[in-house]
Amino acid sequence: MEGYENEDRYFDHTGVVYDGKGMDDRGHGVKKLAYFTYKLMGEKLEGSDWNNIATINTHLPNVYAYQFKKRVGDAKVVVLWWDWFAELQDPANGSRVVALPWDRGPAVVTRSITDREGRRVTSNLTPRGGVLEVPVSADPVFVEGD
Repeated sequence: MEGYENEDRYFDHTGVVYDGKGMDDRGHGVKKLAYFTYKLMGEKLEGSDWNNIATINTHLPNVYAYQFKKRVGDAKVVVLWWDWFAELQDPANGSRVVALPWDRGPAVVTRSITDREGRRVTSNLTPRGGVLEVPVSADPVFVEGD
């Protein structure tokens, strides 16, 4: 929760849940977008083998992809994002499409940023010829399949 010094300064606003005090506060206990993003990341990467993370070459500058393998079973999660800042471009005006090698059938892509109520934005993609075309932006996405 917010409220580091309770003086309405920078660090008083860095928590992931509002404390009900200060400028632009949405009310005591109201969760921020960061709360939902952190929760989503924890859920998607829970059970990952942190010693077995694979880097995937996206063949695009400043676009990154990492595959996390779960410790149990054969489940995998790919995290993708475009580091638009490295290109000094406006992220609102750009995105990239990653041709991701994919042999696991249909995929579910979940944006890491939810709406203000924590509702997730997902889309279903079907690979063609062993390739999944995944649109990416500055907001990371999680890609999961069978």
